[in-house]
Amino acid sequence: MAWPVGRKSVRNTQVEKPCSVCGKLFKVPKCHAHRVSRCSRTCHGLARRTVGIEFEEAWFYLNNLGYYFSSKHGLLHRKIWHKINGPIPRGYVVHHKNGVRTDNRIENLEVMPKREHDRLSTSERHERRRREMVKQ
Repeated sequence: MAWPVGRKSVRNTQVEKPCSVCGKLFKVPKCHAHRVSRCSRTCHGLARRTVGIEFEEAWFYLNNLGYYFSSKHGLLHRKIWHKINGPIPRGYVVHHKNGVRTDNRIENLEVMPKREHDRLSTSERHERRRREMVKQ
């Protein structure tokens, strides 16, 4: 099917948008306008850093599971535990006592065997589901 004569393609139509980081106006194809919010790679990098935190000159970003993570250094709560209390024994994990994965204060962290942690996590999930079902 041919395009009607004289009609512009949507791909060639550009719209101006303000950058969500620096505020500068930039042009973007109309078909991408709904998903583009930054004017450059520099602004994209700056935006990513705002949701992360710095620890010992390394950036940790929130991953899709809700933990602070660095591809070079791993999980932040494990790094904090290692710095203050020494190495984590094999077969053990660092647990957040209050269940908030972004709360990495040392008072909120404890080391426990992986099996016990799995059992605890499973029972917490089941309890949460029971409470949600009762609410409905």
